[in-house]
Amino acid sequence: MIDSSPVNIVSYRCPLRAGSYDLFELSTGGLVGGIAALSEKRSLRWFCFDSERGRLDYRNITVYKTGITKELNRSYYQVFCNTYLWPLFHYIRNINTYHEEPWNAYVAANNAIADTIISNVNNETPILVNDYHLALLPSILRNRGMSNISFFWHVPWITPEFLKIIPWYREMVSGILGASKIGFHTEIYSKNFRSIIDEMYREGLLSDYETTERKIVSVPLGIDYDSYSKRNIRKNFFEEELKKVRRKGIKIISALSRLDYTKGIIQTLEAFRLFLKSNPGYAEKVVLVLAVSPSREEIEQYKNFKQEVDREVGKINSSLRTIEWTPVLYIYRKFNQSEVASLYRNSDLFLVTPLMDGLNIVAEEYIAMNDTGFLIISEFAGISTYIKGFIEINPFDTKRYSDSIKMALDIDPSERLKIMREAKEVVKRLSIENWLRKMV
Repeated sequence: MIDSSPVNIVSYRCPLRAGSYDLFELSTGGLVGGIAALSEKRSLRWFCFDSERGRLDYRNITVYKTGITKELNRSYYQVFCNTYLWPLFHYIRNINTYHEEPWNAYVAANNAIADTIISNVNNETPILVNDYHLALLPSILRNRGMSNISFFWHVPWITPEFLKIIPWYREMVSGILGASKIGFHTEIYSKNFRSIIDEMYREGLLSDYETTERKIVSVPLGIDYDSYSKRNIRKNFFEEELKKVRRKGIKIISALSRLDYTKGIIQTLEAFRLFLKSNPGYAEKVVLVLAVSPSREEIEQYKNFKQEVDREVGKINSSLRTIEWTPVLYIYRKFNQSEVASLYRNSDLFLVTPLMDGLNIVAEEYIAMNDTGFLIISEFAGISTYIKGFIEINPFDTKRYSDSIKMALDIDPSERLKIMREAKEVVKRLSIENWLRKMV
């Protein structure tokens, strides 16, 4: 039964593709895909950016698009959000100088989407603002008369020492504090946020520290377990190709992510190459399916990273392939839900090994859709706080990562089943509905 009381979701990306009624990026996880799953059980009003202003209605989602020019989007999204904030909040310092113009674009974009929200929302219905693109929005909305505001920060929240690198960190923190409730995936991120507001309080920049403290919650984004575990799979590329591989008795190791230097793609390739060299008996008995979804292709750093991934895959396949066997099956494109479901269900081992990640719901989706598989999880992924029993690694430690692949493939089947059963119970508790209830 659909809950008719609407929830207002705000994010940079829209849940519907322009010119299409397909949910945006559900197949590769992420905050938009995860939250959009709520539309199966309740009405959503979704505020987001697009090249043109407009409204779309699809099933239980009404999308309100805030128009943003190409020039403003470049400074706001490409530069400030993805060149300044994204690497910094993954503990990567790759900027020597921060310029004022992208910051001004960030302020303008946050004010623009506020105009759309205020024109379409009454003060009684909850507003849930999402992520680093919109840190100023809670305070903007509160200053313009809105009060039922929650904010969730989906990427890691870094320590004050790192945060202070960004010249406008005080404005961003103050913007977030306009929310009545502020959420993070883990207690570590919440603790880091409390540290910076403690400093700002001592500096006299905050007037009510105790009230601020009560606003902060740690709650991981979950999935709708039943919708994943019972999902029907239509005929697709992965289903056909992976079943061919399985019929040959070859074990399937998989990794799924969008193209990003924080996802540990290069580290995974290096560990897999070392695994094959150290364990020649596994030649022609395993294959790595590397499924990478294009992302931020207009940014130079991502173009260069794509070339680096291509080179690493080429090195492995050219040096180790045989007539009958290619070690790495590398697919670079968008994937639909059925393809991702096939990848989950046909993988004997799944690698979720980002260099740093707020949570990573790919691990949750895999657990929901595979009864006999196994996971290697990065200790730097937020999900490692909640899911235990699988092998946890430091993706920068190539030798340990390589050894863990062999360990995971060799683990006793009964032990795999036990660990997977326990993980399924955890994922059921980490539901998307539970996340929403705690946030609004």
